[in-house]
Amino acid sequence: MIRKTTVRIKNCLVIFALGALLCLANPLIVEAQEAANGQNLNLSFVTAKIQDEQSPIVGTGTIYAHKTSKIGPLVGGQVSEIYVNVGDRVQKGDPLFKIRPDRYRFAFEEAKAHLAMAVARSKDAEPTLKRAKELFTKGNVSQSQLDKASSALALVQAEITLAKVNVSQAKKNLDDTVVRAPFSGAITVRFVNEGVYFSSQVPGGSSAIIELQKIDIVLAVIEVPARELENLYVGASVNMMIDGISKPVNAQVTIINDKIDIATRTVEVRVGMENTDYAIKPGLFVRAEILSKSRNVVVIPRHSIQGPRDARYVFLLEGGKAVRKAVRTSDLNATMVEVLSGVTGNERVLMGPDLPRLKDGLAVGEVSNVAG
Repeated sequence: MIRKTTVRIKNCLVIFALGALLCLANPLIVEAQEAANGQNLNLSFVTAKIQDEQSPIVGTGTIYAHKTSKIGPLVGGQVSEIYVNVGDRVQKGDPLFKIRPDRYRFAFEEAKAHLAMAVARSKDAEPTLKRAKELFTKGNVSQSQLDKASSALALVQAEITLAKVNVSQAKKNLDDTVVRAPFSGAITVRFVNEGVYFSSQVPGGSSAIIELQKIDIVLAVIEVPARELENLYVGASVNMMIDGISKPVNAQVTIINDKIDIATRTVEVRVGMENTDYAIKPGLFVRAEILSKSRNVVVIPRHSIQGPRDARYVFLLEGGKAVRKAVRTSDLNATMVEVLSGVTGNERVLMGPDLPRLKDGLAVGEVSNVAG
């Protein structure tokens, strides 16, 4: 009985030993299989290259008029005539509207009359002073009488000066009853109609009668990411797609604003454009592609990238093995990406159908160059 038990124990120990040996040998077998499989992987490589690149910077924005003015009366009164309507094109100096001129015409005539009276009085005061001087030299009048005649002439001359100023002011007020276009442009808003009375003499604001926009030159105000600031420059070419305009519009960067919007982290870029036919209207949406400064970048094929957006990596071919390398990338075009970090250029980057099967350090044997 004891002998049978001993045999059974010996058999169990042999089985246990064999199992342990199989467990120890299993990783070696797996590793050997992986090495063998690595020789048969469907892979190729491409050399990461450094190239000169001018990638477009994309931004969106709005079209604005070169100038916009809300124009009101220069003198108070009732609006008697408005010569323009929305959509009219006007030239600099064209009449826009008119304030009833009656009281300003009367004030002008009154000022001229006061001037005429002052001039008439001066005609009496001048010979009076002349006679007083002659009589004073003969001793026939006193010094006080001479001074009185001199003061009378000086007073009349001052009245003439004041009357001339009043005439000029009255003439200006009369002329200002007709308000003219300060620049050539288009009428975009008409706020009131004839008959409205304006007591304020402050133009614009709540007293505006029409809005005039200068749109033979328009301005695209475009917001682009602030991180692109170092790649922007005045004079950069811009290709713009404007809503309502079938063909792209080409222009150049005119102004780069120094202010960064802290809410959106964008910088404002302004692009001026000629618009002689008034085809581009203020308020239209614009999508712009700004050609950045030329720079050297490392580029690799898009389909050589593995992993999620926040943990991307590639496999490099080094000494017949696949070496995993973490990278940061930026989109360049439909097929290529720019490598921001992780690859510096001239490395051999693996790709191919079996790329997802690779592990760091796996032997891959001979791999062909897709460029060759």
